[in-house]
Amino acid sequence: MVQLQIINKVLAEQSLSFMVRNNLSAEHLFEYASEYAFIREHQAKYGNVPDLATFVAQFPEFEVVEVTESEEYLADKAREEYAFHQAVPLVKKAYEMLEGNAFEAINYLNANLGSLLAQGQRGAIDLVAQSAIREQAYDERKALEGHGFITTGLKELDDLVNGWDTFGESVTIFARPGVGKTWVLLKFLAEAWREGYRVGMYSGEMPANEIGSRFDTLVAHFSNSQIYRGALIREEAEYKAHLKKLREGGYAPFYVITPEDLGRQPSVSDLEAFAKTHGIEVLGIDQYSKMGDERALRGSDGRERLEHISADLRAMALRNHLVVLGVSQSNRSGVKMVGKKGEMPELENIYGADAIGQDSTKVISLAQVGDMAITMQVIKNRGGGGEGVSLTYLWDKDHGTFTYQPSADNPMDVGQVERQSAEYGDQGGEGVF
Repeated sequence: MVQLQIINKVLAEQSLSFMVRNNLSAEHLFEYASEYAFIREHQAKYGNVPDLATFVAQFPEFEVVEVTESEEYLADKAREEYAFHQAVPLVKKAYEMLEGNAFEAINYLNANLGSLLAQGQRGAIDLVAQSAIREQAYDERKALEGHGFITTGLKELDDLVNGWDTFGESVTIFARPGVGKTWVLLKFLAEAWREGYRVGMYSGEMPANEIGSRFDTLVAHFSNSQIYRGALIREEAEYKAHLKKLREGGYAPFYVITPEDLGRQPSVSDLEAFAKTHGIEVLGIDQYSKMGDERALRGSDGRERLEHISADLRAMALRNHLVVLGVSQSNRSGVKMVGKKGEMPELENIYGADAIGQDSTKVISLAQVGDMAITMQVIKNRGGGGEGVSLTYLWDKDHGTFTYQPSADNPMDVGQVERQSAEYGDQGGEGVF
C-alpha cells in the first residue's frame, strides 16, 4: 500500500522531490516499477512529472488515492518493505545452507544483511550533487514574480518580514493575556482572505459566530460592540448588505473549526485533514495550548506536549506548502516594560516550550501601550532581517483599524518621523472589502 501512496504523492506534488529528500530510488517501488519508470522517463524528456490525466491514460488500472500520511511515515515504511522484500530470499537461502555448515550460513547472512540495515537510515542531502533541488526551488520562486508571499496587511511589518511565505511558514504570535492576540491573528487571516487565499482557523475558545463578528469588523469596519449588542442602528442596512455581499459575491471561503465540532481538542493530524478537506492555504490556530497531542504517552507533561505540537505543525506546513499562524501565551517572567502599561515578551517567554520559538520561522511578540495602541516586535525572522525592531500602531479595536505610529527609536523611521502615519494605515470605515 505504501508504494501506491508514494506514487500518488509524487503525482499530486508534480515533483520527484519526495524521493530525493528521503533518499529513495526505483528499488523501493518494486511493486510499481513500470509506473515509476514512466514518471522518470517523462521527467527526463519533458522536464516535469506527468499530470494525473497523462499518467492514468498510460496506466488505466492504477488506483488514485488521497495521501494524508506524513512524509516520515511513508519513507520509513518504504524502506522497511524494501528490506523485507530483500531479506526473505536471503533468509531462505541461509536456512538451506544451515543443513550443510552453520558457520557458512551465518557468514552469508552477515555479508548480505549489513547493506539492508543501512536501508533503515534516512538519507542525507548532498548539497553538491543534489543542487538541482535548489535550482528547482529558485525557478519556482522566480515564476511567482515576487508573489510568493502573502501580505500581513501592515505595510511596515511587510517591509520587515516580507509577508508570509507560501512555500511553507510556521509563525508564532505571543503576548500576555488580554493584549489582543486573537484580534491580531484575525487581522492577518482577514488580509490573506482579502487577497483571495482560502483561509481556515481553529478557535480553541471563541465560538465561530463571535469570530465571524470580528471578521466583519476587520474587513468592513463596522462597530464590533454594536454588532455584539445588535445595536448598529444607523448602519444596520449597510451591515446586512455586507453580509449578503459575502454570501453572494463569490469570495474565497474562510472556515472556522472549534473543539465542539470535533468533540475534542484537535491534534495536528486533525488540522491537516481540515486543511486538506477544504483546500486551505492559510491556517490560523488560536491557540497551541488548546490542541491535543497525538504522540503523548502516559506521564507526558505539558511541555513535551507543546514540543510535539510545535514540531508537527512545522512539518505539516512544509509538506503542504501551508502558512500556519499560531497564537501562544507568554509566561510571566523575563518581560520588560514598554511605555507605561506594555510588557514586551522575549523569545524565551513563550509559554510552555522553547521548541515553539525554535520551530517557528517567524515570531512576533505583542504588547499593549496605553489604552489605544499596540506594539509588535519581530523576535525572529528566519530568512530575513528586522529582528528586534518594534512597530507601534494606534488600534481602534471596535472598528478594526491599525494606524502606524512612526518613532525615532525605530531604525526604519530615522529621519522620517514627520511622515503621516495614515499614508500606510488601514483607513477603513467604508464597509467595503
